Amino acid sequence: MTTGFWLAGIFVVALALQWGRRLLVNRFFNKLGREDQSRVLALKQITLSASRWAIWLTALIMALGTVGVDVGALIALFGIAGLAISFGAQSFIRDIISYVVFVFADNFRIGEEVTMDGKRGYVQKFEMGSVVLVCERDGEAPWVVYVPYSKIATVENFTRAIDKV
Repeated sequence: MTTGFWLAGIFVVALALQWGRRLLVNRFFNKLGREDQSRVLALKQITLSASRWAIWLTALIMALGTVGVDVGALIALFGIAGLAISFGAQSFIRDIISYVVFVFADNFRIGEEVTMDGKRGYVQKFEMGSVVLVCERDGEAPWVVYVPYSKIATVENFTRAIDKV
């Protein structure tokens, strides 16, 4: 009987943390949202998703420990599985980290004309693994190019003007 109360308590606390997480993240990112909505929205989505996974994974491990599962062995298994997955997904993880770095650095924004990875076009949107460019040439129909963040070595931004000193 007390196991049921513990499980209900874990579930209620996880729900309360979810509600508080959403409130805090929204409040924080709404203060930042004045300059560039696309950057702020991207960072907000990453923060909400990562915190949601962390809260529910912690609640799951606590609930399994409450019902008698050896949590130490389970955490070791997750660690080994995470290590194996990370070796297989190195380029994807590199793209996600580069995504966050590019969004924070503000090197380019949606609608700006840029050259990256040898492709010149207008930034259409930011995706988790790549930047979407719309490229066009005289007399040709526009086409879409997906440039992975890990492939971006140099960015030329033709939209932003610089002041001469």
